[in-house]
Amino acid sequence: MIILRNGYRWISGEFDYNLFRKDILRVQDYEYIVSAPSRNRPFIYPTGLIEIPIQGWTDRTWFDSYMLNDPQSYAEWRKMFGHKPMNKGWRCPWTKPEALDMWIKINLDCLDYAYNNGLLWVICWHPYSHYIHDPENRMLPSLLKAASKKAGKVWICTLRDVVDRMIVVDEEQ
Repeated sequence: MIILRNGYRWISGEFDYNLFRKDILRVQDYEYIVSAPSRNRPFIYPTGLIEIPIQGWTDRTWFDSYMLNDPQSYAEWRKMFGHKPMNKGWRCPWTKPEALDMWIKINLDCLDYAYNNGLLWVICWHPYSHYIHDPENRMLPSLLKAASKKAGKVWICTLRDVVDRMIVVDEEQ
């Protein structure tokens, strides 16, 4: 109720914490990762507050946790340079070299899964994470290009758009 009393209509507080457990992901197949849009779907609490869970990996959990190969380097960088501009050509020393290519593949496969199953896919990307890990901006154009090639329309929207749509559907019921 505190959230609603302060003028907020929605939150995005749920997340599949199994993605943090590398022991689970080692035994789970790739389908678990790309089928994220089928789990933790948006819903409305009895109070009217709308929950729009994050589905699948966030860029931060992917690059700075799951694909982290040098925790000490990452910790030192955060203390000295976190959220500051980096020199052109700079590359993250703490992330596995294949991380960006794998990130693009996973996101494109999540798009396909959501599209093929008629699901909303709620991504969580942080501009600074992409600035650091994707300085050539490959991910977003790859996603938009793949979405534009689908036979039917792909709804690319903000969370506010999702909330507005959920409110309309809820009022119609």
